[in-house]
Amino acid sequence: MASEPTALSAEERTRIRQLAGDLPALWTAETTGNDERQAIVRLLVERVIVTVVDDSEQVAVEVHWIGGHHTGNA
Repeated sequence: MASEPTALSAEERTRIRQLAGDLPALWTAETTGNDERQAIVRLLVERVIVTVVDDSEQVAVEVHWIGGHHTGNA
């Protein structure tokens, strides 16, 4: 059986809110590793659609963000 997660302290909550307000700083922080960056992307992106354009090496990419926004050239 899984144990309950540890509750965050007020200081930890404040720090998370600050970092969430400045995602580029979180992304480029020396303390942010590739595993954390991958986790950030997984939290923000719902899916990515890649479509090959005709019979070429070009692709169209569409990103579906959590929350419903879509970006890309598809």
